[in-house]
Amino acid sequence: MDVFEHPKSGRVLKIKVTARRTQGEKDLVFALAAASAVANLAEKNIELFWIEMDIRYKKVEITTALAPAKCTIDAIIYKEGTESWWDDCLEFIWVQ
Repeated sequence: MDVFEHPKSGRVLKIKVTARRTQGEKDLVFALAAASAVANLAEKNIELFWIEMDIRYKKVEITTALAPAKCTIDAIIYKEGTESWWDDCLEFIWVQ
């Protein structure tokens, strides 16, 4: 876990996890829930979650999910806007 200042995004909380191919979605939601809990209690605001998942299946595949902190905290912690959270908040970047 790392927190850094991004010139465009502001304070970013980066988490790197090893995910299971068959459980990748659950691993991602778990990582975002952990990030939300940490950011919700942080002294300084965190603007973006950066979740990097190493998925090992035949070859290494890295999936990066970017999610605005406020939108994600509202959905996961406060259960607001949960229906549209996946479509409205998440951005995926796949690298092989």
